[in-house]
Parts: sequence; C-alpha cells; structure tokens
Amino acid sequence: MDDSEIDMTKLNKLFGLIGIVGGAAAAFGQFRKARKSSDRLELAHALTNLAVTVTGAALFARSLRKDDQE
Repeated sequence: MDDSEIDMTKLNKLFGLIGIVGGAAAAFGQFRKARKSSDRLELAHALTNLAVTVTGAALFARSLRKDDQE
C-alpha cells in the first residue's frame, strides 16, 4: 500500500467513528425522551437504535483489531 491508500483508510475509519458517536448521542437522546414521555413504542424504537449503535461500535472495534494484526 502506498501512503495515499493508508491515509484514505485512516480517514474512512475516522468518519466511521464520528458516525458511531453521533448515532450514539442521537439514540441516547431519543431513549431519554421516550422514557420521559412513557411511550412504549418510542422506547422500543430507541432501544433498537441503541442496539444498532452498539453493534456498529463492535464492528468498528473488530475492524481496528484486524488492521493491527496485519
């Protein structure tokens, strides 16, 4: 790999991390709002979004580990 490919890989990972953090913040805010309003449907939706965010973070962490092993 040349330097530009390495830089693009790092940039892509940075954008992935920013997306995960933004998604987590939005999902947590949605969860707090749903809990406050006691709306079960909104709460289920918020919990699903939190689960998606956790899964995305786990996939991101796994990709970082694979890159370190190579």
